[in-house]
Amino acid sequence: MRRATRPTRAAKSPSCRAARNCNTKSPPTACRRARDDRGKPRMNTKGHEHGLAGGPHMAASHPRASACMRGRRRSQAGFTLAEVLAALLFMAIVIPVAVEGVRVAARAGAVGERKTVAIRIAEQMLNEALVTGQFNESGRGGTVQDGPFEFEWTLSSEGWEVEALLLVTVEVKFPVQGQEYSVKLSTIAEDPALTVTPGGTSQP
Repeated sequence: MRRATRPTRAAKSPSCRAARNCNTKSPPTACRRARDDRGKPRMNTKGHEHGLAGGPHMAASHPRASACMRGRRRSQAGFTLAEVLAALLFMAIVIPVAVEGVRVAARAGAVGERKTVAIRIAEQMLNEALVTGQFNESGRGGTVQDGPFEFEWTLSSEGWEVEALLLVTVEVKFPVQGQEYSVKLSTIAEDPALTVTPGGTSQP
């Protein structure tokens, strides 16, 4: 009898062997995609190759991404000692200057405000002296209270170029932050102690 011979199987190509390695439960399309993508770097949804998130592959093939990651780690590490010292030195220079500027500005505002009050007091004292005729007595003075502040005024008189005239001056002093400031107002008035006659002679 002639023995029945089995048909010989044809040699399978490498693609067939790769398909056999695929999961038998996967659909043919998935296996075919796996065979086509064998040996190629796979892409994620953002278009970056696997391995960009970290590892030596990233440092070797993507130096820009590696430098970015190093900068992010450095920023998250905190400040260095040199940076802290530089910040402290900057603050030590800026803060005293800022405080001095604020103090000078506050003093200038206070001086301007109190100088206005001092001028008003000087005008008042000078007008009173001229009305009463008590301006030929030098050394008169007193203190005027304006709110929480005190102003010290002094009246003085001295001879003028013309014999029958006097230079009457009122000086008002006031303190601001431990420093003393003053304003002066002057006017010319007839000397009440002298009377000029029509002949040009003066009589007491």
